[in-house]
Amino acid sequence: MRVQQNLRLTSQMPLTKALTREGIINEIAQMLSDYYEDCNPKEIHEYTRFSHDLGADSLDVNDLSLVLGNEYGLEISVDEIDDKTVRHLVSHISANT
Repeated sequence: MRVQQNLRLTSQMPLTKALTREGIINEIAQMLSDYYEDCNPKEIHEYTRFSHDLGADSLDVNDLSLVLGNEYGLEISVDEIDDKTVRHLVSHISANT
């Protein structure tokens, strides 16, 4: 996937902090579609893998961990994203917010 822009420490879209699983998945999908130019948020689902399906490299994973941690007010390590699924990340966010 081609990177459209770098994520900022605060995202350009206001996350609603909708703490339902579906709400978190939708927020992550929207953030990813803002980051990757050819990423359709409707194609992001809980089994989407950051590295394999989206082609996230180590810098992408680092950016995502910082942005998501900032948005949800918790620490998200690179290990929570690297080679993991959206479902894994949603479980981590749900358990810690």
